Amino acid sequence: DLAVAAQHSHRALALSDGTSVGLYVAYAESVCVKKQDSRAFHRALNTAMKIDVDAHPEKRLENTIFLRRAKRLKANARGGHGRFVGRYIKGADTPAK
Repeated sequence: DLAVAAQHSHRALALSDGTSVGLYVAYAESVCVKKQDSRAFHRALNTAMKIDVDAHPEKRLENTIFLRRAKRLKANARGGHGRFVGRYIKGADTPAK
């Protein structure tokens, strides 16, 4: 159930205190794509990309890997003709700022 998945994602984000890039990327890729929510997709990726990967040394490797993934997803989604969002989200040409 998509509502349950979204609820679990929000709970995990709250428990991580917003320090896990991977949780935002996973939310964007799973919940936002299935809901066809381009704005939430971009908002999650933008939030992920604002996390300082050096602020939490114990999560540096994980956050660096997921930061690269977030940047790649965002780059591929530009203009609505991206290889990821353009294929899976209708109206992907209007990303959130």
